[in-house]
Amino acid sequence: MAALGILFLIFILLACGAIAGLFLVKQPKLYNVIFVLSGLFGVLLCYIAMSALPQNEVVKMYICALWGTVGAAGIVLQYVVKKFPLAAKICVCISIVCSLACLFWL
Repeated sequence: MAALGILFLIFILLACGAIAGLFLVKQPKLYNVIFVLSGLFGVLLCYIAMSALPQNEVVKMYICALWGTVGAAGIVLQYVVKKFPLAAKICVCISIVCSLACLFWL
């Protein structure tokens, strides 16, 4: 149980650092790196949450997949559409937070 608690704390600290980095960093190159890593972190958390569920929990798996899709939509908004940078940040943040919630409480 101690190993899972440590893993939970590591994920929480990474999520807080990623979200803080999205809103506090102003240098464009560093911001782009943080944004991409944050988006990938949200999608990775979604994948871990989906693969941790049993096969008969299809609805919960779709809920987890939804949050990964929100993170991917945030990346698309940032780099393809380029008109809604705040919406892209919010999508990535929602993806990270909700994927963490799915991982640990579903």
